[in-house]
Amino acid sequence: MKKKKNILIVLTIILVLILTSAVIYLNTYYKADESVEVMASKQPTITIIDKDKYIELLPREKSDVGFIFYPGGKVDEKAYIKFMQKIADKGFNVYIAKMPFKLAVFNSNAANQIIKDNKDINTWAIGGHSLGGVMAESFAYSNQDKIKALAFYGSYPLSDKSLKESHIKVISLWGSEDKVADLDKIKASKDDLPDTTVFKEIDGGNHGGFGSYGHQKGDGEAIIDNNQQQAIAAEATVNMLKDIK
Repeated sequence: MKKKKNILIVLTIILVLILTSAVIYLNTYYKADESVEVMASKQPTITIIDKDKYIELLPREKSDVGFIFYPGGKVDEKAYIKFMQKIADKGFNVYIAKMPFKLAVFNSNAANQIIKDNKDINTWAIGGHSLGGVMAESFAYSNQDKIKALAFYGSYPLSDKSLKESHIKVISLWGSEDKVADLDKIKASKDDLPDTTVFKEIDGGNHGGFGSYGHQKGDGEAIIDNNQQQAIAAEATVNMLKDIK
């Protein structure tokens, strides 16, 4: 009886440790640089609205093209405001999805709510960074009637969700110094993406450079700053959006 009681105590302790570790993991993430908050409060060219399910970046002139962005895993969605602002500045509505526990895998269909809330948008595109890109592609694959373009940033599609025969416009961007994403898989993803897909390596960029949240564990050292990397990525994204406008 005493032996069973001891086993039960040990199992309880193990369970508590597992649950504690899970809670700590799910509530630990890369926070946005302090400069993001300052920049967001002093934006003369766009309107930034922090909503319950997403952050909205609206240009001065009304647009009927919307770009939905899924953040990377364990990264504060606000860390992408600087990047997305560069796209909104060019006249496109941008929506940064907020994910449960900062993990897009828990809500790959977050775009549905954004689309539902913004019926004045006629044309939709989606994209994401790292894990966010994987989940954005998953949504695009299942909603090819809604999504006209897709952008990967340091990311690649799931092998069982091929868009090879799709008419969706696709761009795939990554940094030459990225040590987090599997660059071989990114380059090999052309087998699962349309022949018209634009692949672009950003010379000197790294994985975390698509956001503004400091150095990511395991990443390479960038040769260019994240503002330069984001400007290059934003230009490629804007060109993609112009193609579907």
